[in-house]
Amino acid sequence: MRQTALILFLFLAIAVALLLWGIIMTHRGAGPLYLLSKFLGELRDGRFPDLRRTLRKSDELKDFFDTFSAAIVACQERERDDLSKLKQIREHLEK
Repeated sequence: MRQTALILFLFLAIAVALLLWGIIMTHRGAGPLYLLSKFLGELRDGRFPDLRRTLRKSDELKDFFDTFSAAIVACQERERDDLSKLKQIREHLEK
């Protein structure tokens, strides 16, 4: 009887540990995907996302997120350059 209770306890402890480990691992992947989908929604709506929000140290997809962030920064710089050129053209035409 005592061995059966011990085996049952160990089985339940392992099951709980695996459940917690599974939750942690899915959050490491789901968190970055949620943030990226939020950023893409902002881009779709014509706004640049706030890139100050980054991934947690233990999250997955860090390389992809870094590449995505670099692409956003490059788009922002191109937009600034375009606006500057348009402003110069407008000023030239007004003269």
